[in-house]
Amino acid sequence: ESEIDALSGVYFYIYVPFSFVSLQLLKRKGLRFGLLLASTLNLIGSFVRLFAIYYRSYATVYVGTIFCALAQTFTLSMPPMLSGHWFSEKERGTATAIGVLSNSLGTAVGLGATVFLKFPSDVEATTVKQAASLLSPYLFLQFMVSTLASISSCLFVQSDSPPTPPSRAALQIVPTGSSNETLALIVAARPAHH
Repeated sequence: ESEIDALSGVYFYIYVPFSFVSLQLLKRKGLRFGLLLASTLNLIGSFVRLFAIYYRSYATVYVGTIFCALAQTFTLSMPPMLSGHWFSEKERGTATAIGVLSNSLGTAVGLGATVFLKFPSDVEATTVKQAASLLSPYLFLQFMVSTLASISSCLFVQSDSPPTPPSRAALQIVPTGSSNETLALIVAARPAHH
């Protein structure tokens, strides 16, 4: 049971220090780069976890979970940046909320998918082999979903922002600027009152 707790704890331990790193990479390299990196990290992590089940290695499952946790630092940081680049001032709040809530929805769908998977209900996972047989369909599904997400990201996400900026503020976004420059742009781009 402590091993399961350790796997879920990885996300918390990784998020705190690496969220700053992912924000800086997103700012310097752009949204497309961040999305491609996140989907690649998630794909690698899901593959490593699936591979580990067949070789019955908890340490390898842990390493795969670290990759998935690193990917999450990007996906949780993207919604506000995405809405800033792609949506007008009036749409940003809704776009950010949908992006943030999509993470929870994805988690709910992932957990809900276990209802439809065929787990041997009469076998209690008392051995590593039994645990592997219980988890392999679920980890295979995770691997397939992350593969689809990676392929979709590569095929359909072609730029960091739309061809025509949705607002004056989006026009002035400078992804490589310092935090002070970004703050100055935000203050300068306040909507005009009519």
